[in-house]
Amino acid sequence: MKNAVCRLSVFVLCLCCLSVGSPAHLAWSEQATDTFAVDAFVVASVQLAVVSIDFGSFAKTNQVDGQGAIQITATNGLPYNIQMGPGSAFVAADGNRRMGGDGGNEFLNYNLFIDAERTLVWGDGSFGYTTGAAGNGNLQEFPVYGRVFAGQQVVADHYDDLLQVTVFF
Repeated sequence: MKNAVCRLSVFVLCLCCLSVGSPAHLAWSEQATDTFAVDAFVVASVQLAVVSIDFGSFAKTNQVDGQGAIQITATNGLPYNIQMGPGSAFVAADGNRRMGGDGGNEFLNYNLFIDAERTLVWGDGSFGYTTGAAGNGNLQEFPVYGRVFAGQQVVADHYDDLLQVTVFF
């Protein structure tokens, strides 16, 4: 019993000590205030990724269509314009792009288009059309429609081209 009384007394003493130092029981007579500034600056930004086109293997007499994509993630509300360069062997006279053969002397005509009907050549403004949108903060995908034209008289070879994609914002 004496042990229980002793424990109870210590417990009550501890409670009294805690309540005396409690902020709820302190009386404040003065105060000072100030403002705390928080700010941020969101910069205009664009992230660009491409999904290339592989036309695969085919007989040179066939027309072959393919599809790739340009993927843009841009700051919300940021307007941007997508331009596609002519490639390494562009022929301005007929407006076609050309893939060069590994042999170095042969070219395979093709082009890239903005529309699925393949009527609007995707270019840089000096040839063809450009496209764009306003960013929404999420990934926006623009299909790239490709076509290798039928009836070309070329040797069997591997053909390729590299084009520069530029996003202006």
